[in-house]
Amino acid sequence: MKYMITLKVRDLDIERRFYRIALNYRDIVLDSSFAVAFQLDGDVVFLLEKCTAKYLDGNNGTLSMSFTRDDVAELDAKLSDNGFHPLEKADENGKWILRDPEGNRLMIRDASRG
Repeated sequence: MKYMITLKVRDLDIERRFYRIALNYRDIVLDSSFAVAFQLDGDVVFLLEKCTAKYLDGNNGTLSMSFTRDDVAELDAKLSDNGFHPLEKADENGKWILRDPEGNRLMIRDASRG
């Protein structure tokens, strides 16, 4: 069985660039002018779908997602180098907060902290 996480976005091009970096250039299984899908671990696909629905206007963040990376400092540098906002400071558990260009919240756990 395959599982899909779908995020509807206004600006697919900028979100595609952002998530390629944030998801560590995961395998792209679909890339078109209306959607891009990243193969995550196991049977999980993360789909960005272009949407012009009015409910997205002025809505900052409809998704909260969490994942683990072992190269958080490198991720922060890559995001900054590509014009994206840097990571917010980690909490006491080593979780960093990042927001995508449309305001969706990502929590990134630093794998090097155990």
